[in-house]
Amino acid sequence: LSLPYAIRLCGWIGIGVLVVLSILTCYTAKILGKIQDYVPAEKLRDGPRAYCIDGFHDMGQVVFGVYGKLLISVLFICETFGFCCVFLIIEGENLSHQLGHMPYFESWQKTDFMTLSAIIFLPSCLLRNLSWLAYFSAVGVLSSFCLLFGVLATGLLNIAPNAEFCDAPDCTGSLYTPSKTDPAHMENLLQMLGLIMVGFSGHAVFPTLRNDMVNKEDYPQMVNVTYAVTSVAYFMMACCGYLMFGNSAQPEVTVNMSTDTVIAQVIIWIVIVNPITKFALDLAPIALGLEAFLTVSFRIPESSRLFLFLSGIIRILLVGLALIIVISAPSFATVLGVMGSLCSFTMSLSFPCWCYVRLFWHDLGWFERIFNLVGAAFGVICAILGTWASLTR
Repeated sequence: LSLPYAIRLCGWIGIGVLVVLSILTCYTAKILGKIQDYVPAEKLRDGPRAYCIDGFHDMGQVVFGVYGKLLISVLFICETFGFCCVFLIIEGENLSHQLGHMPYFESWQKTDFMTLSAIIFLPSCLLRNLSWLAYFSAVGVLSSFCLLFGVLATGLLNIAPNAEFCDAPDCTGSLYTPSKTDPAHMENLLQMLGLIMVGFSGHAVFPTLRNDMVNKEDYPQMVNVTYAVTSVAYFMMACCGYLMFGNSAQPEVTVNMSTDTVIAQVIIWIVIVNPITKFALDLAPIALGLEAFLTVSFRIPESSRLFLFLSGIIRILLVGLALIIVISAPSFATVLGVMGSLCSFTMSLSFPCWCYVRLFWHDLGWFERIFNLVGAAFGVICAILGTWASLTR
C-alpha cells in the first residue's frame, strides 16, 4: 500500500534501498536457520525439546539471558499492537474513501471513520476462539495480489486517477504516459527507511516454519523462493505506483485510485474486508497474555463469569487504546515508519546478525564476523534515526 509513497519521498534512489534491504533481510532470514541448529549449554524448557531453539524468545534467552527474552517479548508486543493500529487506519481511510461522498457521511471526519472501524472490529475481538478466522486470513494473500494486479490494470487501461489527489498533467495515473518523478530526495531518506523495511517484518515466523518442515535442509531454498516472489511484487508495486502517480502518490495507493471503476471498487473493498479478520488475530496474543496474568496473579478460574467479564473489558480497552493511538498519530505513514524503523530493523536485521556472530564467533571467518557486526550496527542506527525521522517530520 505505501511503497509508491515511500519512493515518492526519496525519488528513484529508493528502489536501490528496497533492493539492498531485500538482500540483507533474505540473508538474516537464512542465518536464523543456522542459529536454530545451535545447541545451548542450559535447557530452555522441560520436555524433549529442552535444548532446542524454537524461536526468537529462545534466541534472546540464549544470547542475552532473561533480559534478552524480556526485550524480545516487548518488541513482539509493540510490533503486533502496531499492526493492529495499521489495520485500523487502513480500514478507516478506505471507508472514508468509499463512503465519504455519500450524503449521510459527507459531514464525517476521518476520526469518525476510524471510530466506525473500531466498532466493526470489536465483535470479532471479543471472541475467544478465533480458529475460524484463520481460514479467512487467506484473504490477506488474495488482497495483496489483487492490489498489485489492480494497480497494473489501472495503469495499463489508462483509467483516470482520483482527481482529488492527482492534478494533471503532473499526475496521469497511466503507465503509458508516466507522471512527473524525481531521481532523488536525500533529505527524506531516513523518513522512507521504515516505510520500506516494514514490508520485511515477518522474520518471527521463519523459525516456526522451519520447525514444521520435514526436510529442514530445504529451508534456505524456501527463503529464497519467498523473497523472490515478495521482492518482485514489491519492486513492481513501487515502480508502477510511482510512475502512475508520481509526486502525488498517497500513503495508501488505493486513495489515488478512482472509485468510479469496477476494478478500483473490487480492490478497495477487498482491502477493507482484509483487516476485519487480521485485527482480531493480531490482538489475540496480547489479550491472552493479559488474561493469563489475571488467572495466575488473582487465581480467577477461566470458566467463571468474572473472568469472562474481565476478558471482555480487557479486549474493549485494547481496541480503545489502538483507536486513541490512531487518532493521535499524524498519518498512516507515521505509524508504518515507526514500526518499520523501531521493530523491523531490530527484529529482522540487528537481532539475527548479533545472535549469529555471538553464537558462532569461533566458527566464522573474518569477513562474516565483520559483515554481521556491521549489519547489527547498521540496523540499530537505522532503527534510531528512522524512528526519529518518522516522529519528527
